[in-house]
Amino acid sequence: MLDQLTREITTGGDGNPPAPKTNIAAAVAWGLGLLGAFFLAVPLALFALTRIPATDRNSRDLAYGALISGLGIPLAAILFLVLG
Repeated sequence: MLDQLTREITTGGDGNPPAPKTNIAAAVAWGLGLLGAFFLAVPLALFALTRIPATDRNSRDLAYGALISGLGIPLAAILFLVLG
């Protein structure tokens, strides 16, 4: 009985391990990068990447997306203006 209860608590009841929680800093950085607040998105994404374990792929992918949008969109805009 106790063994079954312990298994339900640690696995979420369905036998699978609980899903990792998304890092809030990575999610906010991603949103800021898409909204155009690049000067906030890049430092926040770097901060999140230093705090996220390598096993949390979802949060790391959000932080990488924030870096790409935070650096890529302004770079593309500058290239468009210069070469355009």
